[in-house]
Amino acid sequence: MNIDNRIAIESFIAKGNTNTKSVEKNTEQTIKYLEKKYCENRILNEAIRFSDLLFIDAFKADLESLKRIGFYPSTEAQYELEFSIKSLLTGNYKSSADHMRRALELVLAAIYFSLDNKGESKAKKWLKSKESTPAFSKCINLLNNKPRFKDINKTLFWSKDLKKHYHKLCDYVHVKGINKGYRILNLGNSSATSGNRVLPINEDTIDEFIELYQETVQNILVVLYLYNPILLIGMPMEEKYGSAAPVGGYFNDIQANKMKELIPEKYKDFFEHLASTDEEVLELKNEVLALPDVSYI
Repeated sequence: MNIDNRIAIESFIAKGNTNTKSVEKNTEQTIKYLEKKYCENRILNEAIRFSDLLFIDAFKADLESLKRIGFYPSTEAQYELEFSIKSLLTGNYKSSADHMRRALELVLAAIYFSLDNKGESKAKKWLKSKESTPAFSKCINLLNNKPRFKDINKTLFWSKDLKKHYHKLCDYVHVKGINKGYRILNLGNSSATSGNRVLPINEDTIDEFIELYQETVQNILVVLYLYNPILLIGMPMEEKYGSAAPVGGYFNDIQANKMKELIPEKYKDFFEHLASTDEEVLELKNEVLALPDVSYI
């Protein structure tokens, strides 16, 4: 066989072998570093708890919401958060930032389609990949005119904070100069063969991206609290519904208290007040608490 016909295949084989070894080595080194430095990090522990275990529960699961968008945006966003961590573990930091950005975009898109008065037909087209994902700025503009989002913006400039974080993620995705490229993020590799490079880990970048991940999860949770504020209080869904409890949209007492630890200090008073005064929260709370416990039925 003519060697020219195998250039691509041989290159793929070499890259695959190098990548397999690099992924295993980087993951092992990164986990050792994380165990040493982040074992008892409260915010990171709760961020992982949320993204791994409670993420889907945070989205409304009433018939109207499910009719519009189903579970797809939330499950896809959860995948993105998962793979942001997997990319971080292997030293693929720019991909990690890209996954975080898409997770944030998908959460906003889900809420956009849920709250847009003209959004049902668009949502169905989007689910079938026949409608473009609404731009980040378009989502923000819609939310800024909705209850709760408008209130938090008046005094705490929520959308400005969210945009700042989003643009921070974009700086990595769009490679804002040398500091956001492989040479700095991964400290380069001068001994690498051209066309078959490896990405060594960088502990400073690991710290940078752990913080970025925590901030991404916190920003997502803030958006979800504004969209679905019943999450702020624990609801006795098992006691009231048993095995017929809704598939999502609520936290129990333990989950609600754990997740509130992720609320940035700047917003704590706002959400504390919201939990005790918001009409949607009070209505849902009274509705659930008025039900008899399943054990008495």
